[in-house]
Amino acid sequence: PEPTPEPKPCVKRPPKCASYDQSSSSVVIKPCKAAGKCAKFLFGKGNMLESKCKRGKCVTITPRKLVSNPKCHALVFTTCKAGDVHQKWKQVAKDGFRNPATGSEFSPSSFKVGTEVYACT
Repeated sequence: PEPTPEPKPCVKRPPKCASYDQSSSSVVIKPCKAAGKCAKFLFGKGNMLESKCKRGKCVTITPRKLVSNPKCHALVFTTCKAGDVHQKWKQVAKDGFRNPATGSEFSPSSFKVGTEVYACT
């Protein structure tokens, strides 16, 4: 009988991370290493997610639902404001966050390839 061929190894793709884009102040997807400090967030005071590379800028969920997908909201970085419901997050998993005002969730480190970042219910 013919020998059974060796199974092909799984191709590991480098992870993508949500990152602060300094040119547009939006949340973008980049390879985690290339994004460096801009893919890291400070989670604490007021339950806000502040960019480590641009202090004073927090992940903010847009109040309006997306026309293309009504279950989702876009994420942008805006100036951190204590008490802003669109900047408050509750940790729901190891790296998952939910916005209590909309019920939408996102995870900074579990994105597929793409450029826009959304939080969805």
